[in-house]
Amino acid sequence: MWLERKGNTRGFTLLELLASITLLVVLGALLFEVFGQASHVMRIGNARQEIYQFARALFETLERELAGAIGQRDAAYGVANNPNDPRSRPFRVYTSDSALAKFGLPAREGTHAMSFTSALVGRDTIEKRPDGTRNPTYGQTANVAHVAYWVSPDDWVLNRYESYDLTLSARGRGWEFALNVLEFQIQCLDQWHAPIQFRVMDWESTVTVQSGARRGLPEAVMVSVRLTDKDHIGDYEFDAQEKKSKLKEGLTPDDDPMVQEFRQVIRTSESQ
Repeated sequence: MWLERKGNTRGFTLLELLASITLLVVLGALLFEVFGQASHVMRIGNARQEIYQFARALFETLERELAGAIGQRDAAYGVANNPNDPRSRPFRVYTSDSALAKFGLPAREGTHAMSFTSALVGRDTIEKRPDGTRNPTYGQTANVAHVAYWVSPDDWVLNRYESYDLTLSARGRGWEFALNVLEFQIQCLDQWHAPIQFRVMDWESTVTVQSGARRGLPEAVMVSVRLTDKDHIGDYEFDAQEKKSKLKEGLTPDDDPMVQEFRQVIRTSESQ
């Protein structure tokens, strides 16, 4: 005689099924939140890395270029070294609105601009035709270049311009050097006044000082730049009265955790 053992064939109750589904939903929500936080941290890290890269590239480039800047203490550097040539290109720092108007390029109010001739960034810019002959309208073997930095008036971009054609027969080229720039400020170490200190001032190397000498280059410049990322740049507006960028009304500094300010003293060839 065979004995048959009956097993437990009871199924899930509705209550158990609902509890299981609820548990899965809670676990899914927790995992989604964890992944969301991880993605947010990664975005912040990438944005900060980009900000630091812009600042590092700016300071490293300026260090190289200002180390070879031509001061024009004896004569303005221009075509045929003629100090009276309107195309001469001395070292200039523009901080005031009146000086920015003379810059020749549109620049944002409240920011500064700088232009100079450097002996370290020149390169061979000769252009040749398909047949191998030289293009006489552009290009030459140049060991100097005219360089300029300024912030555009209609956006938040720090531009860099360079021209290797010293005859000005061809235009130079410019490009976006750094993005999301809130401030770009330059102070000059004025060795012609006591006490010697960094000053916010318009500087032109060909101007004659009280001693009768040309001003030449400042011994150093202090460059300050304030940057944020693309996700927060829209939170700022330009205050025409204070002539600076500030957060829009209703926002606080806590609303932009990405903004960073960098400052570095850069020596010029005058002090070397």
